[in-house]
Amino acid sequence: MTSANSPTTVAAAPWVATVSAPAFRPEIQALRAVAILSVLLYHLWPNRLTGGYLGVDVFFVISGFLITSHLLRDSTRGFLSLPKFWARRIRRLLPASLTVLLVTGIAVLALVPQRLWEQYLGEIVASTVYAQNWFLAASSVDYLGSENEPSPVQHFWSLSTEEQFYIVWPLLIALALVLWRVIRKPAAEAAIPRRLLFGILLVVTVSSFAYAIYATATDPAPAFFATTTRAWEFGAGSLLAFAATSWLHGQLSDHVRGLMAWAGWITIAASVSLFTDNTVHPGLLTVIPVLGSVLVIWAGSSESRLSPSALTKLRPVQFIGDISYSLYLWHWPFIVVVPIVTGNSLGTRDKLVIIVVAFVLAYLSYRFIEKPTLRLPLVSRGSTRRWFIGALVAALVVAAIPAAGFGIIAQSVAADKSRIDELITDDSGCFGAAVVGSEAECAAELDGLPLVPSTATAATDALPLPDGCVEVARDEHEADPCLYRQGKGTTVLLVGDSHAEQLRPMALALADEYDWTLWVATKGRCAFSDAERPLEELMRSACADWGRSALGFVEDKSVDVVLTSQVSGVEFAPIDGRSSDDSGVAGLVTRWQGVLDAGAKVVAIRDNPRPIPGVQLCLEENWPSAAQKCAAEPESAFLFDPQLAAAEEFSSDDVHLLDFADLECTTTECPAVIGGVNVYKDANHLTQTFVRTLGPIAIERLPAAFTAK
Repeated sequence: MTSANSPTTVAAAPWVATVSAPAFRPEIQALRAVAILSVLLYHLWPNRLTGGYLGVDVFFVISGFLITSHLLRDSTRGFLSLPKFWARRIRRLLPASLTVLLVTGIAVLALVPQRLWEQYLGEIVASTVYAQNWFLAASSVDYLGSENEPSPVQHFWSLSTEEQFYIVWPLLIALALVLWRVIRKPAAEAAIPRRLLFGILLVVTVSSFAYAIYATATDPAPAFFATTTRAWEFGAGSLLAFAATSWLHGQLSDHVRGLMAWAGWITIAASVSLFTDNTVHPGLLTVIPVLGSVLVIWAGSSESRLSPSALTKLRPVQFIGDISYSLYLWHWPFIVVVPIVTGNSLGTRDKLVIIVVAFVLAYLSYRFIEKPTLRLPLVSRGSTRRWFIGALVAALVVAAIPAAGFGIIAQSVAADKSRIDELITDDSGCFGAAVVGSEAECAAELDGLPLVPSTATAATDALPLPDGCVEVARDEHEADPCLYRQGKGTTVLLVGDSHAEQLRPMALALADEYDWTLWVATKGRCAFSDAERPLEELMRSACADWGRSALGFVEDKSVDVVLTSQVSGVEFAPIDGRSSDDSGVAGLVTRWQGVLDAGAKVVAIRDNPRPIPGVQLCLEENWPSAAQKCAAEPESAFLFDPQLAAAEEFSSDDVHLLDFADLECTTTECPAVIGGVNVYKDANHLTQTFVRTLGPIAIERLPAAFTAK
């Protein structure tokens, strides 16, 4: 029922009267210990405990069981106060988590290169508001964002998922009880609420499980982080909470419960040992560790000689269970930040030191943050309100660190932009790609110039979308080209994946020079080809439809020229038994023939070479004497590009290949800096600045037959 004084206070349902305050559960503490140790060992030695990531799933089952048990227990006391419930969660979880986020934010500004700030600080903000899982889900499906390095707060995704469960599940219970109060029949009030709440939870759990199986099969990247694919794991623990009353154990002997517990522990051990990064997760097989966790909780702590209780009650096991939350919070930032500070990957000694430091900080955090805050009062509306206000103030303090970092980033970007605009408009011809062939003449001009864009801003050096244009959703099936320039001459469509998108500054330079009407239709990971990449089902289907739709646009808009490019070095699904490379060529030939049949011409731009791994870090450490140290070898930099072979298939002058390999590489090296310009924004894309310097050269090299009607 809804109280007149508190709109979110719900009366108890009669059927929960038998639920008593839960006693201490040593087996749950043992589960926590095993879960955190599995995660810790997996993060440090992923090739040893290959399924250690399942410790998070064990935590989810525990959370579902305990939180639902608490909610049912509160209902027996006559009401369910949502503010008080959430205030308890704040008191239990936020002091330690916000402390870790605050310390991590300061460490990022003090120890981490500025090139990583935008990603890391953005994730700190997302973690502060417990939306990190959705932040990572979005990044994992973004072609550029998916190249992000792991951040020191990436592990907050699971905490975000839990917090979202803590918000939604109490709301569902409250809504169900309110609705029951309105529609109930007095004679049935003792039975129907149980069926109602249990039924709601069962529907949510089954629906989430079904969706998890579907999503991991069709779109696995975001499915790993999404709350919707994880809710069933919380639901499994919650369903157990409905049955975990005195009658349950009364139906089972101590010996049976002991055997159940062993079965659960063995199931968990097998899962963390046998699962790998290639296991579809959280899908059908995830039922195994979830079931193991349910069995352990269901069995309880039996006194039978057949029970593992003697092991689970060991003091070290219970201690690790006690500090498991803080240990989870503290261990991961060190794993990410230490290699950045030392410049070396973690060795065995480093890993052992991290374990010791993480345990010490976890104990201190548990002893001086978690336990003291749990003793603070939460008995009145005033104290509840103070917890909410305190949480908001603390979150704002944490968010102030990223805000300061973003301010510094904005200043760096503005300074870079001003410097780049000045250098590009300079008529000296000693900037970027124009320097190639004139290195000696430009040596004095380039001497002492700062690298642009800097390593701190290279990742964000991209042409912004024009007004009215939007990012293309990954599940979008229809091409909806954006008008970049309305001219009076040739109508041109720039089309392809992100490697076509990066050429927008060059296309604009051509459009300005020749008064083109320029349309742009690009979609990450989707080449303008009849050949399909072996992507997940969602992207495979969307890319195929999107490409055909783009071809339809060429026909409908009477496009004169199609500019296109695509990422090199990727696999293609076989076409008529051909190899991957031959299928890539055949797919382009078929698609380009469709363009020619529509009355348009094709200009394909050869894909750019690849830099060495960690190219920005190399430049950061070696600039300005970075020319040779950070250069790639042409043999490894140029990957198979089907556009070259496809262009040779056409004898017609209506297909032309623009090749800038001579500007990007010499016979011996592919520099990371050309004419003072930082060439690469990430592991395979070019900076907008370098592409802008290719514009004048593209104007010179494009045949006249393609520039005018």
